[in-house]
Amino acid sequence: MGKEPINVLIAEDDELQLEVLEGYLATHEHIRIAARAQTGDELIAQATLRTDLSAMILDIHLGEGRSGLESFSILKMRGVQLPTILVTGMAPHASVTYDLGIVDIVEKPYTAKRLRQAIEKLQSHIDYQSFVKAGGGLRPDLCGGNSAKDT
Repeated sequence: MGKEPINVLIAEDDELQLEVLEGYLATHEHIRIAARAQTGDELIAQATLRTDLSAMILDIHLGEGRSGLESFSILKMRGVQLPTILVTGMAPHASVTYDLGIVDIVEKPYTAKRLRQAIEKLQSHIDYQSFVKAGGGLRPDLCGGNSAKDT
């Protein structure tokens, strides 16, 4: 059984960085680039209007206007909840991104290995959210808890 497809919105204003991301994501057959945005306004429009998106890769700096984090915050206020990897050459303070719910931060320049780790973390986050949404829960007998056979 293969992985569920992940429809990604890439928010990146630098053409070279966009090409690098697209090239890397193309090596993952379960990841589909569903949309692109170069400005904060484009990001908000794409993420708000499209219903097929399941994740986002976001740069802090996005052309003219709003920053990537500002746009992400606006989306959250509008109820748009897309698991997001922040790719940036300007690492924000971790507490800011934790408050926003960013899944992972990848600092530029990055390696293919580091981006792969972020994609794996994103996949785990999406899998867990799907599990919870489907009514999943923890069973003590499967979590290493004390049971009759442990004593």
